[in-house]
Amino acid sequence: MDIEGVRMVRDYVQETTGLKLKEEQLKMFSRKLAERISELGFETPFTYYLAVKHRYKNTELVNLIDKMKISETYFFREEEQLAVLKERVLPEIAQRAGARPIRIWSAGCSTGEEAYTLAILCRELKRERPEFPDLKVTIIASDINEIALDSARIGKYSHWAIRHLPSRFVGTYVSTKNGGFEVAPELREMIKFVPINLNDVASWETRRDFRFDVVFCRNVLMYFADRRVPEVIRGFYRVLEKDGYLFTASTESLIRHTTIFKLMKVMNAFVYTKRET
Repeated sequence: MDIEGVRMVRDYVQETTGLKLKEEQLKMFSRKLAERISELGFETPFTYYLAVKHRYKNTELVNLIDKMKISETYFFREEEQLAVLKERVLPEIAQRAGARPIRIWSAGCSTGEEAYTLAILCRELKRERPEFPDLKVTIIASDINEIALDSARIGKYSHWAIRHLPSRFVGTYVSTKNGGFEVAPELREMIKFVPINLNDVASWETRRDFRFDVVFCRNVLMYFADRRVPEVIRGFYRVLEKDGYLFTASTESLIRHTTIFKLMKVMNAFVYTKRET
């Protein structure tokens, strides 16, 4: 295969999306690229590169990313953080928000497991806490991969995806259907799935509807090139309301990139809060 053409496609993917392909991922990338080139009938990686960059940028880049299947996701991932959200963060925000809806962003939501998990937690908080009878929550879930978003909107999952979902929620928020599982309509109604390229910070931080009390961006920044991470973090800072919260994966530390957020230990997990400057 044309090595230079492969390099040009790889560099374009990294530049456009902010993704960082590790050395061990390059062989996989070359293999998946070859499969995609064959499927579409292009002669060389270079002709594919020209098509992706100039003719099919908004569609084919998504198809290539989807083919790579970089990350795994599932319901109720990192339960210690979810407990902090439900027991501490949401009640605190609800008290100061008054009648306005609480706004949560699941950034890099992939096929929607995290977003639906957040919706379940919000509904459970309202059910368990009589002091919040009128709790309203809006969840925005975004990803660059529109194929993944289409799957998220449908809301159908395998047993593997719900393996950490507490059994008491099966039948309430998730029902069995055709050998799989489907989320309840009331969860889908809480979530708006939108295509967003996190690497293109200017395209989302200036959106009038992008102001949030809580941002979840877990197991996403680890795939970004180091030089792009600080700008994405600053974008999160700008779209968060005063005293807002940012959740990243327990393995993702922001400290080496920026200190604009304050790291706090709450219960058994760490969470970032928006510093006032």
